[in-house]
Amino acid sequence: MKKINEILDSLEKLYPDAKCELNYTTPFELLIATILSAQCTDVRVNKVTAELFKKYNTAHQFARLTEEEIGEEIKTCGLYRSKAKKIRETSEKLSTLYNGEVPDKLEELIELPGVGRKTAGVVLSNAYKQPFIAVDTHVFRVSNRIGIVDTKTPEKTEFALMEVIPKERWSHSHHLLIFHGRRMCKARKPECDQCPIKNDCNYYQEGKESKKGSLSNNVDEVNI
Repeated sequence: MKKINEILDSLEKLYPDAKCELNYTTPFELLIATILSAQCTDVRVNKVTAELFKKYNTAHQFARLTEEEIGEEIKTCGLYRSKAKKIRETSEKLSTLYNGEVPDKLEELIELPGVGRKTAGVVLSNAYKQPFIAVDTHVFRVSNRIGIVDTKTPEKTEFALMEVIPKERWSHSHHLLIFHGRRMCKARKPECDQCPIKNDCNYYQEGKESKKGSLSNNVDEVNI
């Protein structure tokens, strides 16, 4: 069993400022920003929403816009047509069913167009301070690399992490794993030598064993 709390403690020391990097002032703004963040950097989303939310920042306002109007505002985020459609439909549903407010229940959030468990988790844990682990590509990659979990899909990763991480650490561990994935445990070139948790990481240890095996084989070949 991995020393989960020790790993998280090390990551907290490494990233004392770990938090949601999307800018927002209301649950609705966070919901829209999270929808926009799909296959787009938080930096880009923040640039877009800095101007967007000056013009429109409520479900009622977005529901009155056309998809084309929303698309023009979010064009630089990528996949903007699909996102514009989801934002408009979600805003209309929020206006109709919830008087423009974003619900604070998972079951209701995932019924909104374009809102899956990850997006719902981001809103619940950050805007509503509920214990939740939202699993994006970074959380999925890093938690499996380290060996905290051994899962094949984000949803299975979410439930597996909830089993092994203390509930009071769920929300913050989400940010720690994201920060680690963005800053050190990168997809293509992880900076393993600088990592403070490398001795507890399956990926690093397996790499060391592989190198040892390679050196051993070379020695054998020379002796032969």
